[in-house]
Amino acid sequence: MGTSTSAVRNAFLWSMSAIYLLAFSSLYVQIPGLYGRSGLLPASRMLQLDGKTPHERFSERPTLLWLTPTLGLTAEHGMDLLCLAGMLVALVAVVSEVMRDVPAFLMLWVLYFSLYQVGQTFLWFQWDILLLEAGFLVCVIPYIVYHVGWTDLLVVPVGYPTVRSRVPGVCYPLYCVPCRLDRPSCGSSGISYC
Repeated sequence: MGTSTSAVRNAFLWSMSAIYLLAFSSLYVQIPGLYGRSGLLPASRMLQLDGKTPHERFSERPTLLWLTPTLGLTAEHGMDLLCLAGMLVALVAVVSEVMRDVPAFLMLWVLYFSLYQVGQTFLWFQWDILLLEAGFLVCVIPYIVYHVGWTDLLVVPVGYPTVRSRVPGVCYPLYCVPCRLDRPSCGSSGISYC
């Protein structure tokens, strides 16, 4: 990679790390008032067992918070734990360039997605969804680049909105990233171009 490409990559990944750090920190201080036992929307309501098997519960609502009873934690304390873990991973990624890699961002995405699953109304805003989408792309794009190659990602056939691929069945839409930048304005009006 060239120096300018490396600098842009590092700046983008640092920014994503900082955004995750702010998101987890912001949510952490709001958990008692929003999701605590006497909060506005207690998280324990979203995690009721209702006689379902663990597989059925996880299929219905995929979240790490299903493990909280096993650890002897309440839903509120489980959310605190996930936020603290997310803050720690994000802080390490902000400070250390070596940690700005797919495993760290995959952990951040899984932690935030787990919180999103029980977040109800307060985590269903467009910026939460945008963070999940951008975080997912940060995890997926390196895989595609590794298996497909940069040159294939940069060549767009005339009149075709996706990129050619050496891997059968894998086409990555080039318009995906600009679309993510457009989401906040599209989502607020109820119109989505993507």
